[in-house]
Amino acid sequence: MKTDTPGPVEPRAGTEALGKLREQIMEVDREFVRLLARRQRLALRVAENKMGSGVPLRNYSVEKRVIERFSGLCEGFGLRAQWGVGLARFLIEKSVELQSQELDKRRLAGALDILVIGGFGKMGSWFCNFLNNQGHRVVVHDKCSAEASPFDSLSGLDENVRDFDFIILSVPLQRSPDVLEELLQMRPRGVLFDLCSLKRDLLPVIRRGIRAGLRLTSIHPLFGPDVTTLHGRKIIICPCGDEEADRDVRALFSETAATIVSLPPEDHDRLMTLTLGLSHALNFVFADALVNSGESFETLVGVGSSTFNCQISTTLKLVRENMDLYFEIQRLCDQGVIFRLLEEAVEKLGTLIAENRRGEFLDSMSTACDFFHARPREPGTADARDAS
Repeated sequence: MKTDTPGPVEPRAGTEALGKLREQIMEVDREFVRLLARRQRLALRVAENKMGSGVPLRNYSVEKRVIERFSGLCEGFGLRAQWGVGLARFLIEKSVELQSQELDKRRLAGALDILVIGGFGKMGSWFCNFLNNQGHRVVVHDKCSAEASPFDSLSGLDENVRDFDFIILSVPLQRSPDVLEELLQMRPRGVLFDLCSLKRDLLPVIRRGIRAGLRLTSIHPLFGPDVTTLHGRKIIICPCGDEEADRDVRALFSETAATIVSLPPEDHDRLMTLTLGLSHALNFVFADALVNSGESFETLVGVGSSTFNCQISTTLKLVRENMDLYFEIQRLCDQGVIFRLLEEAVEKLGTLIAENRRGEFLDSMSTACDFFHARPREPGTADARDAS
């Protein structure tokens, strides 16, 4: 006959102490799970922030830092560093799993089919990642190939363009009108918009498309492809006559922290002549003047003032970027305005200095302070001396 074998019997003297210890462990377990739930809620908020800011779901450099942090924490509390590595990897995977589930929910709830023409370029790639993180289905058409892309690729532009809710034109300025003309012949059903810095050459094509019953608008993101969050960033929408298209494009950014500015295309190009064309021209002129000065860059940097170094920093960012783009911006800007303003300013400065008109020079600087809403520094102060 089979009998049950009794388990080990704990000594009565230790039962009470063990019970108290187990209650403490249970309390620690409850606290551990409470903190785990809090961590997952924070991970979900991180996911929402990523989806609203165009940041990729996974960032392996951040994950590496998390693993290193947990490893160091475990060592600091007298535990094995490897325990921290294992725990960090577990938490990371569960957080990514939660974030992916949230992304899938958004895809199911309101996923759009979006075609990005020029999606392997810098800004095109940024928009592909941003829209994918927003939960949309992204397809790329680009004559250049990418070694590794997570997005499906459309080999040619044909009647397939009619399958998309949005088509984004992210090609060089000089090619944009021709590509847009080609697209209009295919009569896409979705909203078509460009990212061009200036609208002069595109505007006649856009308005012709709208008159033909197609859905078009135009935007200008006032940031570059290195941006990781849209907080504090501006996106200009240039209404071209299709208010519904304007609203639909605005909705793409409704869950982000971006500031949307509405600006008629003619006003847009007039203001870009100053904020892009004039500022770029100043830096080109500054760079060319230094190149032709007869001094080496190393010599100048070795004795450069704070003002000089600030100007060099801005100029270097410009000359290292896409010079074809900057040429097109200069070509499309109102060069008459740019050179008139520059010539007048240079002539005025030369006259004031040559004729020793100190008072008028100071008045001019004071007017500039008023324009920039800046407080002029008192002569002889530390700030004024450092500004040189």
